[in-house]
Amino acid sequence: MDFIWTLWTFMLLLFVLDYLPTASYGYTLPDNQRIIYSRDFLLQLQLHSHQAPAIDKLPEELQRKHSTDRTDTLHNNRKKVMRRGRKKGGIKARLRRGESKYRALPSVILANVRSLRNKTDELQANVFHMYEYRTASILAFTETWLTGSDNSDSMYIDGFGPPVRLDRDTELTGKHHGGGVCLYINPRWCKTVVVREELCNPDIELLAVSLRPFYLPREFPQLFFILVYIHPRANATTATDHIKNVLDRLEQRSPDAPKFIMGDFNHCSIDKSFKGFYQYVNCTTRLGKTLDKCYGSVPDAYRAVSLPPLGSADHSTILLAPAYTPVVKRTERVNKDIKQWTPDRIDRLQGCFETTDWNTLTSCSTNISEQADTVVAYINFCVDNIIPSKKTIKIAHRIIQDPAHILSSEFEWLPSGRRLRCPGCRTQRRKASFVPRAVRLLNDS
Repeated sequence: MDFIWTLWTFMLLLFVLDYLPTASYGYTLPDNQRIIYSRDFLLQLQLHSHQAPAIDKLPEELQRKHSTDRTDTLHNNRKKVMRRGRKKGGIKARLRRGESKYRALPSVILANVRSLRNKTDELQANVFHMYEYRTASILAFTETWLTGSDNSDSMYIDGFGPPVRLDRDTELTGKHHGGGVCLYINPRWCKTVVVREELCNPDIELLAVSLRPFYLPREFPQLFFILVYIHPRANATTATDHIKNVLDRLEQRSPDAPKFIMGDFNHCSIDKSFKGFYQYVNCTTRLGKTLDKCYGSVPDAYRAVSLPPLGSADHSTILLAPAYTPVVKRTERVNKDIKQWTPDRIDRLQGCFETTDWNTLTSCSTNISEQADTVVAYINFCVDNIIPSKKTIKIAHRIIQDPAHILSSEFEWLPSGRRLRCPGCRTQRRKASFVPRAVRLLNDS
């Protein structure tokens, strides 16, 4: 009897919920703020889970939002806070830290795509989702299989400039399918792109460009990149001669500019033909062999990282991450103190020399070299104590104007407000340190 009564009560409750005005979406109970949905509404969501729902509008609480507080909190928790003074090592980690903005050499994505026409969507998705593609400065592709009927506007990739391409000439090569090379340049890194050489024959397809990016190390006037594709049945010796002739012309144009040769070389190897060039790709690209290579005139300029191939291509994609250190960062830093030769300081130095007994300095020895060293050491001592250093005074003024500086409390003004209080110095080491020396220079200036 109790079971029948419970069943009738449950059916009556369902009947009432189906005919409530707000039952199609649910309603909120005022006591505990719970949201209840009707059976028909949930069935509609289940039946149309893989397509658009049949209802006109979803409730606000079921709509997917772009970000929630919980998502932002989880995202922030994933960020690892490194200890001060320590950073994650590796070239890719340095690129992620934002050092790619003023990198000495560009990062390059090199791949044999085997038809670029059907891979533009995947390439665009990689640029949007993958950090290696999005921050790359150059995208270099071989075997694009493009023809004159393919419009460059359809090959446009967001974040990169228009493609610089060289399509296969069927009349010159005698081949009606395949071939072609293409370059994409990131405009955030470089906008000055000049095509220097174009070569298309049965043995090689070559495209050479000169780049002058927004930032370059002082030792590089510009950059030359040569993208090549050598057919598997081409004459390797003839192809090498063509590359050598192009390099000679680029060398005459700018001898100090670094030159990089990259692409699909297949059976052709130029390791012994070009002296002074280094091969950077040390990983396999197809069937256990290294067919896609990159040669350069700068030692240890790049480090190769293997990436998955694009679409159905049978060649692995290569990320050439820059590993070159500019000369300005390799040389030891030299700090120079600039003396402030004011008229007042020159008069004080002249008075110091006039009151000096030079016979006392020269009578200590009969050797003229020792006498000269003694006099020079005395002159340098007088100059260091009388002529102030511009660097020391500049840093001291900066510390005084910054109350948050750790040494700001060491510079204390006297009640007059014109001089600083001299710190106590019990040892010569303390007297020659920065704060006492800066206080003396500021008080004397």
